[in-house]
Amino acid sequence: MAYETCPNCGSNLDPGEKCSCRQEVVVVDAEQTTEPPPTESAERQEIIEVTQLPVIVERLLEIKTELIARTEAALALECTEESKQVVKAARTELTKVFKELEAKRIEAKKAILAPYNDFEAVYKQCITDIYQPTDRKLAERILEIDEVVLDRKREEIAKFYDESCIAIGIDFITLDKFLGATGTSINLSLTVTKAKKAIKAFLDRVSNELGMINLEEHSVEILVEYKQSLNAAEAVTTVKNRIKAADEERVRQVATEIEERRRAEVAAAIDTTVAEQAEHETLSAPVAVAEPTEPTEPIEAEYSEIQPPTVSYTPEPLHLTIYLTEPQKKQLGVFLRETLGVRYHLYKEGNRNG
Repeated sequence: MAYETCPNCGSNLDPGEKCSCRQEVVVVDAEQTTEPPPTESAERQEIIEVTQLPVIVERLLEIKTELIARTEAALALECTEESKQVVKAARTELTKVFKELEAKRIEAKKAILAPYNDFEAVYKQCITDIYQPTDRKLAERILEIDEVVLDRKREEIAKFYDESCIAIGIDFITLDKFLGATGTSINLSLTVTKAKKAIKAFLDRVSNELGMINLEEHSVEILVEYKQSLNAAEAVTTVKNRIKAADEERVRQVATEIEERRRAEVAAAIDTTVAEQAEHETLSAPVAVAEPTEPTEPIEAEYSEIQPPTVSYTPEPLHLTIYLTEPQKKQLGVFLRETLGVRYHLYKEGNRNG
């Protein structure tokens, strides 16, 4: 492979490659410069400047060619016992060369890094060790300033809010409740002017909603709900639904009481009818006469058979109004017909021909 040689340091270069041997790393003392004072940014840029890189005289390309040639020569031998020894010897020699080159590389690296390490130690002492603690202190100071600014902002906003509430007579909404209801957060990005506008808009809305609530029928109950939710429509709906549910429950209770009274009246009427029928059967039953006992002394007399008195009743019509369902009508009919043995007629109310 054809290559060029640097006329300054003798390094092998690829075609067209420029050698970097004319650059080196130096630290320029800004106080010793004789040039006109540059700008502050320019001064910082010139404090550290690369002017010449370390010069490494190398013959690596030549060694590379030599290593390849030795390897190819060893690989070209026939596979015999003698060639094995030659290959092993070639490998041992290549390993020796590699270790020597590695040692030189490490030595060159140390030589190159020594100036930089010295420079870095000075940089750490003069720059890093000063900047980092200074930066922390400045950051802490910024936080302290932010806290003071934020506290003053909170005080100003709170004072404006309290004064605004007193002006319109609202005493049940705290500043925290306002912040939660409107999603407002007092932070560094919130300006006092913006916060005052939000407070005014919020209190105007509350004042209007309170006026609307006072016109409602159940304003007291609605106001209680509104103080919890700060939502007039929701408060009105909640109270109306609650009153509606209470009315429905009262109607249900009244209907239940009426139904219970009706059932009690029906049961009482049936009990009365049963009692009268039982009394009638008792009066119609024959009178029991005790059997005569044997006299202790003979009595000479004629006995006549004693007949029980007979009592007769004439059926009379009984008009009774009972409210029954169809199944109850059938049950009552069976009871009157089969149990009491009475004749009956069922009429619908207002219709005697039913």
